[in-house]
Amino acid sequence: SIWPAPRDYSAFIRLGEQAAARWFGTRPLDPSALRRQLDRLPTPTDHLTEPIFERCQRITADLVQLCRAQGALPILVTLPNFSKGNWQGTDSLNDRELVLMMPHLVGGHLSPKGWRRFITRTNQGIASVAKRLDVPLVDGAEIRDLDLFVDLCHLNAAGNAVLADRVAETLEAIHPDTDGQSHEE
Repeated sequence: SIWPAPRDYSAFIRLGEQAAARWFGTRPLDPSALRRQLDRLPTPTDHLTEPIFERCQRITADLVQLCRAQGALPILVTLPNFSKGNWQGTDSLNDRELVLMMPHLVGGHLSPKGWRRFITRTNQGIASVAKRLDVPLVDGAEIRDLDLFVDLCHLNAAGNAVLADRVAETLEAIHPDTDGQSHEE
């Protein structure tokens, strides 16, 4: 398999945080303690090969074709994220970025630089498929406000509302007569 074995412990971390909050009350995460925790992990390999991104593009194109075959109008959305071009290791993250990145960093496969590359290449692939297959594209990657994220690329309720508005704007541009109601023809 070209996919590395998953080691995403973020669900366990969130479950542990929720249990600790119930037992001990909430307290802010200590970025210094998080950095020490990450220092104990092996150095991430950042191993992402081009076949991974090519496969992602093929799967996205197949999904577009499947939607169209069922009479649906596909709309593609790039990944919202707050990554920055200067990210290298964990030292290049500010404290707020570190707290939000932590669920993704504890897996140990990708550094902040690796995550930046993953998101950038994935979004390039999504945009490429949209252009090649003439599919409307919503630029979710423009959503960058840290307060709209639960972690690196997952939006909270407010962030999802922003993204939903952008999708609605795209739908309105495609079908100006749409009023949000389902109409039989």
